Amino acid sequence: MGLERVASILQGVDSNYEIDLFKPIFAAIWKRAKVDPAQRAETANRTASQVIADHIRAATFMVFDGVVPSNEGRGYVLRKIIRRALRFGRKLGIEGRFFAELSPSVFAAMGDAYPELEGELNRITKILAREEGQFSLTLTTGLKQLESLDTSAGSIPGAEIFKLYDTFGFPVDLVEDWCRERGLACDLEGFNAALREQKAKGRAAMKVHDIRLGGDLAALADLRATAFLGYEVTEAQAKVVALFDAGSRRVKELTGAGFVLLDHTPFYATSGGQVGDTGVLRADGVTCQVTDTTAPAPRRHLHHVTISGSRALREGETVLASVDAERRARIRAHHTATHLLHAALRDVLGTHVKQAGSVVDAERLRFDFNHFAPLEPEQVLEIERLVNEQTLLALRTTSQVMPIEEALAAGAMALFGEKYGDTVRVVSVPGFSRELCGGTHVANTGEIGLVKIVSEGAVAAGVRRLEAVAGAAALQRLQEDEHLLVALARQVNTPREALGSVIAAKEARIHDLERELKETRLKAAGSGGAAEEVTQLGGRTVVTLSVEGIDGPALREMMDQVRTRHRSAVIALASKLADDKLALLVSVSLDLTGGADAGALLKAMAPHVDGRGGGKKELAQGGGTKPQGLPEAFAALRAALA
Repeated sequence: MGLERVASILQGVDSNYEIDLFKPIFAAIWKRAKVDPAQRAETANRTASQVIADHIRAATFMVFDGVVPSNEGRGYVLRKIIRRALRFGRKLGIEGRFFAELSPSVFAAMGDAYPELEGELNRITKILAREEGQFSLTLTTGLKQLESLDTSAGSIPGAEIFKLYDTFGFPVDLVEDWCRERGLACDLEGFNAALREQKAKGRAAMKVHDIRLGGDLAALADLRATAFLGYEVTEAQAKVVALFDAGSRRVKELTGAGFVLLDHTPFYATSGGQVGDTGVLRADGVTCQVTDTTAPAPRRHLHHVTISGSRALREGETVLASVDAERRARIRAHHTATHLLHAALRDVLGTHVKQAGSVVDAERLRFDFNHFAPLEPEQVLEIERLVNEQTLLALRTTSQVMPIEEALAAGAMALFGEKYGDTVRVVSVPGFSRELCGGTHVANTGEIGLVKIVSEGAVAAGVRRLEAVAGAAALQRLQEDEHLLVALARQVNTPREALGSVIAAKEARIHDLERELKETRLKAAGSGGAAEEVTQLGGRTVVTLSVEGIDGPALREMMDQVRTRHRSAVIALASKLADDKLALLVSVSLDLTGGADAGALLKAMAPHVDGRGGGKKELAQGGGTKPQGLPEAFAALRAALA
C-alpha cells in the first residue's frame, strides 16, 4: 500500500495529502498564498497547493542527494518540477519568490526520519532560490507573450509555441496548462514539426564540419582498428593501413595534405576533453608533419598530416611514428590536474559537484562542473591549495583496467550520462582521486609542478567553469603576473603591497570628479545656461537641447529641470556619450499628447543617428551610434510636428 496510504487509513483522512507528514508543508504554503481560507478547498486551489507540496518535497530531497537544475538528465527533471510548482504558485496568488522558502517545512515534516537534512538546508535553499530567480523572469516574459497572442481561432499555433520555447525558454508543458485552463487547443504537432526542423538544420550544419561524414572516410569502420600504444611509449614503428587525400578520397599514394590510418600508433586521438597529439611520421625520403589526431570511428586513429620530401607516402609501407613528447608532457600535466581539481572541488564545495565537461591541451585546462553559486575567493584559494598539496607530495599515479562494476564498487568517479564499456580504465592518485578515464596522465604528481587557477565563472544555469594552468604554463603565467605588478607599481610610484589601496583611492577620486562634472552640467541646464533652442510649431512650444556626458537618471533629471521652465512643450534632449554613442529623451506635456506622441517622435529621429527606441505618449527614450546626425534628427522631430 505504501507508507502514506497506510497513514491516511490510520489517521482517518480521505487522501494522502491530509496526513500529518504534509501538514507543516501546507501551513507554509497557505501562509504565502493569497487565498481566503474558505476557498482553500475549491478544486483549483486544492490542486495547486498539492502540486506545490509534492514538488517542494521532491525537489528538497533531490538537491540533498546532489542533483542541481540543468538541461539534461536528473537535473532537467528537477528543473521541470521546480518550474511547474512556480506556475501553480501564481494560481494561488503568491507574489514574488516563495518556493525555496518552503524547504524548512519539509524538514519540519520529515526531520525525525531524516535528521541529516538540517545540515544541508542552507545549500538546498540557495540552489532552489537561484533556479527560482532565473525562471521568474522567463515565466513573466513568456506569460506576457502568451497573453498577447491572437486566440480568436480557438488554438495556439505550433509555430508560436515553438517561438516561446526557442526564443524565451518558456516550457511547453506550461503552454499546455495555460491552454487547458482557457479551453484552447494546443498545436503540439506543429510545435514538434518546428522542433524537428530546427534539429535537422543543426545536424546539417554539423555535417559540413564533421570529417566523419566526408568522402571515403565513411568506410573507416571496415578497416583495421588502430592499436593505441601511447600509454607506454611516444615513438613506435607502424604500418600504413590507409591513406586519404584532403578531399577525404582514399588513395594509394599521398602528397601534400591528407589523413593517415596506421595499424599501431603512440598518437592519442581527441577524446574525453583531451586534444589529439601532434608530431611526425617518417619513412625513407618522406616526412609527414602530424598536425592533429582524431578518431572519426571507434578505435580508428586518423593522423592529419602535411607531407614533405622527395616522394609520396605509400599505403602498406612502414613509418616511424613520433609524438611531440614535450607537448604530450604538458597535456598529461593538465589532464591529471583536472582529476585533482575535481576531487578538490568535491572536498571544498560538497559531493554534489560533478564534472560537466572539460578541455585539456598543452597550454591550459578548462573544467566545467555542476554547482549552484559563484565560488568565493577563499574557496578558490582552498581548492588551489589542496591540488598543489598533492603535486608537492609527488605521489605515484596508477592506472588499471577492470570490469566497470568492480571500478564503481571501488569508488571510481563516473560521469553522469557518459557511455562506458564492460571494462574501463581507472586512473588513481592514491588517497585523493579515482576516476574512469582513457586519457594520458603523469606517472607522478610531482611532474605536474604548480597548478594555478586563472578564472572562475558561469557557463549555464547551475554550471560553473574553472580555467587553470599547470607546469611550464603556470610558471609562464606567474612570471607574466609578476611583470604586470612590477610595471603597475612603477607607474604609480608605490610598493606593490600598496597597489590595492592606491588603485581604490584613484577610483574614488575619478568617481567624485565624474559626479562633480555631472552636477555642474545639470546646474548649467537648470539655470538656463545650456543652449536650448525654442521654436513654435503648430501652436506648440518645441525645445531641443544637446549636451555631453549625461546619461541615465542624470539625463531624466535634466529633463525635469527643463520641464520646470517649459510646462507646456515638446522637449527633446540629446547627450553625446562617446564618438559612437548618443542618448535620446523626448517628453510631451500631458496637455499636448492629444496631437503629439513622444514614442512616434523618437522613432522619427532615430534613423538619422542610426538608433532606435520607444516609449509612451508622454515620455520616450532611446539611443544611437551616429551623434553627427543629431541636427538632422532634430529637424525630423520638427518636421513631424509641423
